[in-house]
Amino acid sequence: MFRFFLTLFLLPAIGGPTPAHAGYCEDLWFTRNAVMDRAGICFGSPLGQAVFDNTGCIGASVQPSPAFAQLIAQFNQAEQIAGCRVDTSQTFLDLKDLSIRQRLVTLPIPEDRGQGFGCIGWRGAALPLRDTNAQQGAVIGQIDPGDSVYFFHIPADGWSYVTTEGAGRVGLKSGGWMPAGFDSQSMCAQQAG
Repeated sequence: MFRFFLTLFLLPAIGGPTPAHAGYCEDLWFTRNAVMDRAGICFGSPLGQAVFDNTGCIGASVQPSPAFAQLIAQFNQAEQIAGCRVDTSQTFLDLKDLSIRQRLVTLPIPEDRGQGFGCIGWRGAALPLRDTNAQQGAVIGQIDPGDSVYFFHIPADGWSYVTTEGAGRVGLKSGGWMPAGFDSQSMCAQQAG
């Protein structure tokens, strides 16, 4: 079984009343439940079973580690503050990067209220995207010159989780962790957000 690591610098930044943002709420729901899945909890809801499939789960009432329990509570609180109401009777989660997120070792934390930044027209060299926020992480994607790169998650330990669209195409191309701190003025043809 793979060991999973999660950056625990988290959610005090996610707070304050905000209208529910569907993508933000589904992002929070996924990440909270991914932590629960990694703790071994079996899902009873149709959505939980569809997204996590209960492979390797140990039970519905597993006591997660204190760090995981605190993290789950913080996500619950963020979802309550945002007024999130994810329909767990459905069997589909509208998270465009779900297949990428399911492969991550380090889970990204969404920016408050779904705020983000876009780098349209990447001017840098090809850049590998990793499954964790560390150089030794497995490469799971790549930013290519001309791609659009989107930042909707809180940076962690000098790394940013990003998703990409190919130059001239609409739709997800890849995603993963990249080193943070690039010069957006020189690396992006345009900026959004």
